[in-house]
Amino acid sequence: MKTGIAQIDAILTYLKNAAEDSPVKYCRLFECKSAAIAGKAIALSALERTESRGAHYREDHPGEQSGWLKHIHVQMKDQDINISRVEPVR
Repeated sequence: MKTGIAQIDAILTYLKNAAEDSPVKYCRLFECKSAAIAGKAIALSALERTESRGAHYREDHPGEQSGWLKHIHVQMKDQDINISRVEPVR
């Protein structure tokens, strides 16, 4: 997972320095940046959850943990992805 995140960071660096000369190409560049950011957020969220639950399975953490009955909240802040845990409403 960490290798994948590093690869996404390399893609984001490349896209940050990319420039396009037409609105259509610029829109495509923006879509690629957005997809890379979303992919990184998903990967960071998966790495944060240190248990297996439902379709999310981790070989290094194969079982469920009652302390992990939480939502993972993802937020962009200052061009960074912030991950936090949120207690669900009961």
